[in-house]
Amino acid sequence: VTQLALATGDDIEALKNEAMPSGTTVAEVLTNNIATIGENQSLRRAKRLEVSKGAVVSYVHNQASPGLGKIGVLVALESDASDEVLQGLGKQLAMHIAAAFPKALNEEDLDEAEIERERAIATEKAGESGKPADIIAKMVEGSIAKY
Repeated sequence: VTQLALATGDDIEALKNEAMPSGTTVAEVLTNNIATIGENQSLRRAKRLEVSKGAVVSYVHNQASPGLGKIGVLVALESDASDEVLQGLGKQLAMHIAAAFPKALNEEDLDEAEIERERAIATEKAGESGKPADIIAKMVEGSIAKY
């Protein structure tokens, strides 16, 4: 599946329609896995990460078996440094990212309903301070920016 994903890039629908070496499509494999395991599985997102000079480093937290864990992180480092240096730095960065457990890569990828929920919580909490409305608004925006 990895090789097919690399060939199709970010297009999930194209990946689902790709044939495995057995002739079965990725979508059919998913359907068979769901029927066999009894757990829902889905392909929701894919991103291609590459560098022209440097390294892409992976880290899987709480690895139960190779490549299988609670959270996976990829770090792309564009540099002329040696692979050994980049692998070490990349792993350290990836471990910090995994520990932070980010919900998205950027603000645009965050769920708007979740942001509004956090805004309501921050507004209620800031309102309990008894400060003026303009200060409360700044406190709320600060909380949302941290989120």
